[in-house]
Amino acid sequence: MTPPPVPELRLPSPGTIPEPSSAWLLALGLVAAWLSRRR
Repeated sequence: MTPPPVPELRLPSPGTIPEPSSAWLLALGLVAAWLSRRR
């Protein structure tokens, strides 16, 4: 499970989100899980 070499995915500008937001959903899921575990 290696992150894609796309630095633009880290800080995307509003309106530049690609249609296939599979990477976005994955990142959001990881962040949500990490935050829920930190509590």
